[in-house]
Amino acid sequence: MSLAFENACSEIKRTASTEHIKKAYQDMSDEYRSMVKEDVFVRFFEGPNRNTILWHDYEAGGISAKQVPPLQFAAVRTDMELNIIDLPIDIYCKLDCDRLPHPQAIAITKINPMKCVTEGLPEPEFFRHINREMSLPNTCVCGYNSMNYDDEVTRFGLWRSLIPVYEREFRNGNSRWDLLPVMATFASLGIPGVIVPVTDEGETTLKLEAIAAANDITQENAHNAVDDVYALIGLAKLLKRASPLLWDYLYDGRRKKTASGRCLTGMTGMLYSPMMGAEHNYGKPVLILGPNPQNRNAGRVYLELDDVTRIRQMWKMPLEAIRENVFKKKQDHIEAGSERPPLSTLKINNSPAFFPFNWLVKEGFIDDESPVILADKIASNRDFISKLLAVFELDSFPEEDDPELMLYGGFPSDGDKGKLARLSSQPIVEAFAKKEASFDDPSLNLIYLNARARLRDYPGITLSNDDKGAWQFYCASLQIQPIDESNPKGYVNLTNAEKLLAKTEMDDALRGGYKEYLSYVRQQIGPSLP
Repeated sequence: MSLAFENACSEIKRTASTEHIKKAYQDMSDEYRSMVKEDVFVRFFEGPNRNTILWHDYEAGGISAKQVPPLQFAAVRTDMELNIIDLPIDIYCKLDCDRLPHPQAIAITKINPMKCVTEGLPEPEFFRHINREMSLPNTCVCGYNSMNYDDEVTRFGLWRSLIPVYEREFRNGNSRWDLLPVMATFASLGIPGVIVPVTDEGETTLKLEAIAAANDITQENAHNAVDDVYALIGLAKLLKRASPLLWDYLYDGRRKKTASGRCLTGMTGMLYSPMMGAEHNYGKPVLILGPNPQNRNAGRVYLELDDVTRIRQMWKMPLEAIRENVFKKKQDHIEAGSERPPLSTLKINNSPAFFPFNWLVKEGFIDDESPVILADKIASNRDFISKLLAVFELDSFPEEDDPELMLYGGFPSDGDKGKLARLSSQPIVEAFAKKEASFDDPSLNLIYLNARARLRDYPGITLSNDDKGAWQFYCASLQIQPIDESNPKGYVNLTNAEKLLAKTEMDDALRGGYKEYLSYVRQQIGPSLP
């Protein structure tokens, strides 16, 4: 956020007069006043609260949010009426030599890797900027498919940068939301005024660029983070205007407590999600079976009610057979000619778009409650319900051996929490001045060394030859490990980057930039490469 806006938030008292607020507006920079209207500024600071929504988007180097190198971050802050209230943020992240962006990602985003190398902020500094934006009190952070991707990029980026990961999500009135399930709900219910585009294959699509074009929302450059954010705000305005009732219901559902109250065991309703697919109009009737045994605090298990035959098949199947088919990969189902059982999970802290049938009927969105009859029959058989819940009683999950991917391996100790809080509050040079850290968790000590190495060119940070050698060896080990050709996550390193680049269509400037970046990586790693 701009320093001027941050200062205004702290200096303009809630009892300030209109004249005082107008004077504060006139003291803002010309750039700020060209972006934020005076009446918007005055209403915001006169209002009973100062809630904002931070609309954001990443452009990143691949599809695996846990380990993808971020390229660009953009965000625009609005008030609750979706008026812009601060200057936009647009920053690039410096690409290093540990994780390479996929050539296809470069072709899509059109971001020259060398722009990130020369103009980007080192990753620890990059995520400090982002955390500061997201941590302003009473901020709701929102994106498009952000729960599945952008939030993971943020979480793992904060983890790698030794910044407390979750505080910005709930402290000081903060929250997070995702506009993609909101759009799926509006599309499924056919809300007037919202055009759902159709592909050449005749299926509806929820892609932001297609929706923007269909609804005359200005988006000059799709897959540019700044333009995507402005398109997102335009879509939000369209949806809020088309049905304020739906908008408010879904926005309230971003709160875990609210979502938990809606998704009680035994509740029957409609769940809207892009995961339901265009063939199901992005929504299915579901029965909430109970807490997910692997995540009782935030997880719920639900049964889809749209196909009685498939439910009967599970009735006859043994527990292990159901479990095997639930966790089988989609491609394996396709090859076997089978279907995934109609059993899945949701997270109540991920803003599920779940609507009890009685609410939808009362508000006139639907008039068919027939799935409730089926749900009542199923809910009366406790043995069947217990069997379905037991499907998710897994003994173990694959363990990560890379400290930078161990975010979900457990919460830091109280001592480490305090150290992380102190570290992230210090100026970056002071925080990373020491040659090593003293965390209880050895993985955090290794992450500290990696973060410090990413700051090796930062003024005031000095690495010894041994530190540089350790970083070069670490990067080299990542760059020369064999890549499984069937790797679904599209992992890239020096063993396959040139081959993938040759297969990817892009203009000569981008191709030249990617090749230059590969040379830069080899030069940085130096003698550690075999």
